[in-house]
Amino acid sequence: MKKILISAITILLSICSYSQITFEKGYFIDNNNNKTECYIKNVGWLNNPTEFDYKISLENKKFTTASVKLVNEFTIYKRVKYIKRSIKIDRSYQNTSSNLSKVRRPEYNTEDLFLKVLIEGKANLYYFNDSKNQRLFFSVDNYPIEQLIYKTYLTVNRKVGTNNYYKQQLINTLKCESITKGNIESLKFFKKEISNIITKYNKCYQIEKPTISQFKNEKKKGVFNLTIKPGLSISSLNTTRFLTSEKLTYDSKINYKLGLELEFIFPFNRNKWALSLEPRYQSFNGEFESKVPNSPFTRTNIVEYESIEVLFGLRHFMYLKKGSKLYANLNFVIDLPFNSMITKKGLNIIYEDVISNTNNFALAFGYKFLNKYSIELNYALSSNITDSYIYKSDFKSVSIMFGYTIF
Repeated sequence: MKKILISAITILLSICSYSQITFEKGYFIDNNNNKTECYIKNVGWLNNPTEFDYKISLENKKFTTASVKLVNEFTIYKRVKYIKRSIKIDRSYQNTSSNLSKVRRPEYNTEDLFLKVLIEGKANLYYFNDSKNQRLFFSVDNYPIEQLIYKTYLTVNRKVGTNNYYKQQLINTLKCESITKGNIESLKFFKKEISNIITKYNKCYQIEKPTISQFKNEKKKGVFNLTIKPGLSISSLNTTRFLTSEKLTYDSKINYKLGLELEFIFPFNRNKWALSLEPRYQSFNGEFESKVPNSPFTRTNIVEYESIEVLFGLRHFMYLKKGSKLYANLNFVIDLPFNSMITKKGLNIIYEDVISNTNNFALAFGYKFLNKYSIELNYALSSNITDSYIYKSDFKSVSIMFGYTIF
């Protein structure tokens, strides 16, 4: 099973590596202020990039990589804009008490960074994320860009203190009749709240330039979907007796399945990754007669199997043309049977083996249209559904599921 699982993960990762990330129209400006119109690979950066790939023409099969060392600015039209600055940044941990700094003041290092432009105007707002912490930077008029300081630290009493100097920075800088000191002092250090106060300041001077990246950021939210999924499955079951190696094979059956899937699509990497949770009903029933080994008598073999599968999945989307996409899933499955057992009757003897809870892995490959209709092929890896000291079992299932997304 481990070999099959490793192979399945390899196949899934291979498919994901070939998924479509598009090159989109944009430009970059190099260190000599030369502007180059090109097509930039939009990977929906979660963290601020240190480099990017581009093509001069979409007909080119090969692309070129440009790094922060050589580029001052790059933009994907109607999407996002990054500028390079050599800037002081405090990278102190903010979220884990075990790694908090013991120093209240910022601990700066000067680095060359691509900063994401959130707002441009009389006041400008920039964003930096390095997977550990998020940082906000700002500037007004032609003054240098500086980091807005919000820092948690450990006090001498081993308590968590907070440096909220960003409020004083904004009070000192954002001079506007419609912005009071109280407005700023009540600000929490969230990107949305800081963006709102910067936008309000720019409107005071009526020179706000709502940039592409400003209104695109408002759309970067995770998405929940709820999908009802009826389907059909072809299942098979074999049992093998440990001592005699007697093998019994139940005929494959076509059965109904019904699931309800909750999906969360992450807002980064162009919405290509998602998590799914799906409880799913399944059943398998069979009966046949077999000869008792070393005996002229026969035995009736019966399986009655009903369960709720709970699938926890990691999903990757591969976008095709507009409104159409493929996806691949790697699922961890918890199977919860009820009123389920394997029964053997013969020679006035009845042997019953209760079908027990099992854990397993499953693969799924699907197609979704208009974010509403889907069709999906599932393959559940082989599993031993009994907990018997006499028999071991081998249950396999392949199913096709049809989906309708409610929201």
